[in-house]
Amino acid sequence: MGKIRVLHIITRLIVGGAQEMVLLAARGVDSHRFECHVVAGPETGPEGSMQDEFHAAGVRVTIEPDLCREMSPLRDWRATRALSRLIGDGGYSLVHTHTAKAGILGREAARRAGVPAVHHVHGWSFSGFRGWRRRVFAALERRAARSSAALAVVTDRDIRKGLDAGIGHIEQYRLIRAGVDLSRFPLAGPEERRAARARLGIAPDEFCVGYVGRLAPQKAPLDLVRAVAAARQHGQLRFLLVGDGPMRAETERALHAARLTDSTIQLGLRRDIEAVLPACDVFASASLWEGLPRALIEAMAVGVPVAATAVDGVAELIVNRETGLLVPPGDPEALGRAITELREDPGLRDMVVAGARVACEEYSAIEMVRRLEALYDDVVGGTG
Repeated sequence: MGKIRVLHIITRLIVGGAQEMVLLAARGVDSHRFECHVVAGPETGPEGSMQDEFHAAGVRVTIEPDLCREMSPLRDWRATRALSRLIGDGGYSLVHTHTAKAGILGREAARRAGVPAVHHVHGWSFSGFRGWRRRVFAALERRAARSSAALAVVTDRDIRKGLDAGIGHIEQYRLIRAGVDLSRFPLAGPEERRAARARLGIAPDEFCVGYVGRLAPQKAPLDLVRAVAAARQHGQLRFLLVGDGPMRAETERALHAARLTDSTIQLGLRRDIEAVLPACDVFASASLWEGLPRALIEAMAVGVPVAATAVDGVAELIVNRETGLLVPPGDPEALGRAITELREDPGLRDMVVAGARVACEEYSAIEMVRRLEALYDDVVGGTG
């Protein structure tokens, strides 16, 4: 039997968790047994592009001009037709789709080409919506699941959410967590912490709250600013903000209104996160919904205690007061209190760091790739 040829389909190659997972998967599988290519839409944005990183890793990328994130009946029809032709002409054994729009169109294209498809749920598409939008996205997911050989999820909660929404059946689901290359994020010692802070101009005795991620509604950056402002009432601090996105201007206005501008270090997009995280005393996240946020895993691996909202995959990744602190989403004051508690209680800080280091081993890229290879073998073997 020849190589199993896998085509990954994703809407955008912006800097993001789903995109990082695709890169790790495409370059991590056994090249003697698997051959992976990627097709993506042309859109980028303030979050930056990972296209050069795919090329540098030797992963072939095809840009499909009509694969776009927003609903567009004509472009969606053209994209589905083009993807179906690409799948058939490329002789692929399996299609692996990621993110909502690429998952809907990619699975339909695979069905037309007669090729089995696996969809990876990086948080359900309907999680951030209410009313008719939620109903429409759930209906589309139900329809697409009927032509899916498997539904891979990054959290157990997404299995329950999917089944509750009538999407697929239990036998279709596989838990394959989004892996992180933990070799890039060793536990930082005192010297690494001092060096990281010196590079960023943070004094040794300054308390630093860090955040890495998109500045987008899902991540609730305005809640994060309010939480940091609440924590500052208990002592001066520095706020290290890494990332970009559509809410950058709003976030900067909120920082100004909270009188945090002078205390904030904005780094924008950075790809050397392993060199930045050791500068933080606490990593904070205010997300309203999530799949499995890689930045939290990276912070835990480096040894930075986490205070975060208890949403979706975050609540699986973190056990409250054992591997981090959890607070309700949409409650900046509670997040501010959690930051302050970690600041004022070194024993608690040390305890959650020790627990987090053990917990994050489950989220290694090596384990993710091992599970993906087993899934590909099962799907192709079951249809061959």
